[in-house]
Amino acid sequence: MARRRPLSSYSDLTPIERARKAREEMAELREASLESLTTDSGWAAFLEARIRHTYSWRNCALIAHQRPGALAVGTYSQHGAQGFQVQRDEHCIRITGRNPKGGFRTLKLFDICQTDARMDQLEDLGIGPVDDEVGELFAQFPTPASAEDAKAQAEAVDAATREEVAA
Repeated sequence: MARRRPLSSYSDLTPIERARKAREEMAELREASLESLTTDSGWAAFLEARIRHTYSWRNCALIAHQRPGALAVGTYSQHGAQGFQVQRDEHCIRITGRNPKGGFRTLKLFDICQTDARMDQLEDLGIGPVDDEVGELFAQFPTPASAEDAKAQAEAVDAATREEVAA
């Protein structure tokens, strides 16, 4: 089996330069995900991600930006532990998480739709439509007009959804 060649933009970089470039790309991705919240479709995808996933609002924005409509995300090993195999050539969803050694690191997730899971297995896991819940949140929190508004609005959605989970 042939191994994939590294991206040409990374192949001639030192490990320190690669890490710097990865941080820069993640910062650009975070900025783009925040900007995407100012569109109706981007905001709706964020609200759905916020309902479906337990990650922070920032990571939900990253998930919604990279894979709108993601049903259940997990690492490669988490999907494997459930008996699902991530399909070949699938691209990961990148989010940030705490590094046990301090600071943050990039986590690579895959949606369950990127695995060999069947629809009946999704239903067994309790993964189903959330359209009504998204509609309710959309009515309560309309699409933000700017990236600054999106940040404040996303924090409000985060607080509201965390209160519902706690109740």
